[in-house]
Amino acid sequence: MALAIYLMKMRLGLSNSVLAVLFHLKGKRIISQIINQVRNALKKSFVDENLGFQHIDRQTAINEHQSTIATKLLTDKP
Repeated sequence: MALAIYLMKMRLGLSNSVLAVLFHLKGKRIISQIINQVRNALKKSFVDENLGFQHIDRQTAINEHQSTIATKLLTDKP
């Protein structure tokens, strides 16, 4: 439920009061605490492992993500 609240906040931009009503919670302060907890959890576990350049080496990035036009312009490959 916490992740659903966080995603709704990010996608729809609803106020904490509206989210509290939708999820049958007591108040907007609880929504704020939930959002902070989810944000911290994502920063600790998800971001470091899945975003940025730490999770992929240079050669894999080139092989899997280089565009056709970049290959033609920057390499000798056909």
